[in-house]
Amino acid sequence: MPTINIDVPDELAKQVSARELRVSAICQRALRAEISHLQMIEQAVGIIIQVGKPAVDIGFRGRWLVEPDIEKSRAGLDEGAYWGVALTKRGRIAIYRAHVDGEWAASLSDYDTFDNAIADDLPEEIIAKAKKALSDADVMWRDI
Repeated sequence: MPTINIDVPDELAKQVSARELRVSAICQRALRAEISHLQMIEQAVGIIIQVGKPAVDIGFRGRWLVEPDIEKSRAGLDEGAYWGVALTKRGRIAIYRAHVDGEWAASLSDYDTFDNAIADDLPEEIIAKAKKALSDADVMWRDI
């Protein structure tokens, strides 16, 4: 197994020593999580949606965590509202909002983190589905 050196600031080194932590195991877990995240982003495909009135096609590369579906992704106070949540190729979170009857124009917003997206009135049901899809991404896929 190759050896890789890392720099640890003095402040962290003291905490590591005081807690008798195994730095190697911590680094391995962090690297596995980062590689898993990168693998999920690499699965990005072209996504095209319509937003605004009049409708305009918007495209980006990413992967749906919650696919916008009139039947399966309805949630929130407005019974006609449905949602989509995507992880973009750049690791951002894209939120798509639309209404079954077109009562308001469909929209797309993007956020640096999932926590920032949650703060923007994302319904609990959609949050749960997206979190599950993100946690499923913790699997390290191998091309064997």
